[in-house]
Amino acid sequence: MLRIARHQRRQLARVQQPCLRVLLEAHVRRSRRRSRHRFVAEPERQANAADSRHDERAPPPRARHDGGAPIAAPFRRIAPAIFGACLAAASTVASGARGSIDFVGTWSCVVWGHPDFGDERVLLNFAPEGVARLARIENEDVPSWSGLTPWVEEDRELRFSDSRTGRQYTANLRRENLGGTWRTLTTTGGWWCAASDLDVIPETNAGRAAALPPVLPSVTATPRYPIEAIREAKQGRVVTCFLVDAAGTIVEPEIIELSDEVFREPTLVALRRSRYEPREADSALRPSCRSYTFSLDRLAQHEIRLD
Repeated sequence: MLRIARHQRRQLARVQQPCLRVLLEAHVRRSRRRSRHRFVAEPERQANAADSRHDERAPPPRARHDGGAPIAAPFRRIAPAIFGACLAAASTVASGARGSIDFVGTWSCVVWGHPDFGDERVLLNFAPEGVARLARIENEDVPSWSGLTPWVEEDRELRFSDSRTGRQYTANLRRENLGGTWRTLTTTGGWWCAASDLDVIPETNAGRAAALPPVLPSVTATPRYPIEAIREAKQGRVVTCFLVDAAGTIVEPEIIELSDEVFREPTLVALRRSRYEPREADSALRPSCRSYTFSLDRLAQHEIRLD
C-alpha cells in the first residue's frame, strides 16, 4: 500500500478534485451487481432519489432573511438609485472644484473684438453687495469709475451690462481665469482678466495708466496651416486668451473661440513660441488675447506643415 506523507495530501487533493468532479458529472453505467442496500424499500429509495437534498451537486438554497423576503431583492431595486446619487455627488464636487473663481475685487482686464478700436484695457471692480464698476484710460476729464448694472451670478455664470457701450457681459466661472464674452445688437467680442494687486483704486488718468501698463509682443509666432485642413479645404478662426508674466512668457492659455478642432494644436504651439517684452517694475500677471485666421487664400508655401 502506497503511503503519502501528510504534507503532500493537500497537494494531491488539489489534483484529484477536478478529476473527481468530472467523474461525478459524467455518465456512469449501471452496475450489474446488486445493491448492497437491498433492505431499503423501493418506494423509499425512489423518494430519496427525488429529494434534491441528497444531491450534493445541486446548488445550496439561497439564504433568506428572517422576515421571509430575500435580502438581495431590495438591494437590487435601490442599487440604481444609489449609483445615480453617487454620480450626482461626484459631479457636484467636481463642478465645485472647477468653479472656484472668487470674482469679488478689482481686476485688470482686456476687452477685445471691437472692429474700430481694437483691444481696450480696463479695470473692473465687483463689490460684494452686487455693485459693478469699470474704469478706462481716457484723455478727457470724466469720472474714473463708470457704473455698470448690478452683477448677477446664477448657475456659476456671471452677468452684467455696460449701458454706455450697450455691451452685455457674461463669464463662465468654471474657468480657471475670469473672462468671457460680450455682445451688442450688432457685434460680439470677449474679455479676459487677471487679479489686480491694487491696494488703492486710482482716481486719475495717470494712475489708471500706471495700473494698466501695455503688454507689448517681442516675438510673434505664426501657426502653421495643418496639412489635414489643406487636404479638406478647411478654413477657420481661433481666439485665445492668456496671461503674461513679468518675464514676458505666456502662461495659462485658453481657447475662447475655435472653429475646428484641427486648428487647436497649431495655435498652442505658436503661443509657446511667442514672447512679450519683460516688465522689470511690474511683477503682476497681465491679461492678453490674440486671434488667428486660417485662410487658404493667404496661405504661403512655408506655412504648409509636411508630416
